Amino acid sequence: MEATSKSVEKGEYVSSQVILERDITFTDLPKAITDRYPGMRPFLDETKKIHVYQYEQGEIYILWDKPRANEQDAKTSADLHFIDVIDNKYAGYIKVKYAVTASQEDKKLPYVGYTFTSGLEGAGLATRRLLAAGKFCENNLGEPLSSGKGYDDMTVRRIWEKLVEGGVAELVNPGDSHEFRFKKSV
Repeated sequence: MEATSKSVEKGEYVSSQVILERDITFTDLPKAITDRYPGMRPFLDETKKIHVYQYEQGEIYILWDKPRANEQDAKTSADLHFIDVIDNKYAGYIKVKYAVTASQEDKKLPYVGYTFTSGLEGAGLATRRLLAAGKFCENNLGEPLSSGKGYDDMTVRRIWEKLVEGGVAELVNPGDSHEFRFKKSV
């Protein structure tokens, strides 16, 4: 299923307003994703539908990894992949890590493990992916998305700071290792 949407011109800022949500199966993924990640299917949890947020300019496809055990601490974790496609081309990615099983004391919030924008830096795609990931984590994991403590990208930090200014996120660990997280919706 090749989605169609308005293309993004250099210097243009994308809308983060979701106009449609839907679920699809692996066979419905656009070629832009299957070509970019040809060997991903064995790692995906195919018991879960692939969720799609559609925007005026592009779509974000949300894929679940199969949970995997960590032998060192007996916790099980998994990743969520938020893949941006605009005009049937790969436009960026966020990987969110989260605990599947952990004691309540050990439970960690889902956090951003990696983010990347391809060719349209400055158009708001990373912000849109963060907003999509925050919404999805709260709705499907029951927890707010966190920045984690291990990032060192000033661009990503500025995005989180703008989300704090906008009232949707908060700074939870000021100091050398700033950590941000989305506020829970009411």
